[in-house]
Amino acid sequence: MKNYFKLVSITLFTLLFVACSSDDDAAPEPVNEEEVITTMIVTLDGPDQVVTLEYQRSRWT
Repeated sequence: MKNYFKLVSITLFTLLFVACSSDDDAAPEPVNEEEVITTMIVTLDGPDQVVTLEYQRSRWT
């Protein structure tokens, strides 16, 4: 009975020790989702005329 108690105690201690280990020390990297603006249109409205400027950029540049 004495050996049984030691065996159960050691088993429970081992399981408790293994279960409480922290594997989540490193924080996950934050996701940085940004918009990719590829086209800009500027309209200048004057008293006599309207001027439209457009700039288009490749997405991979």
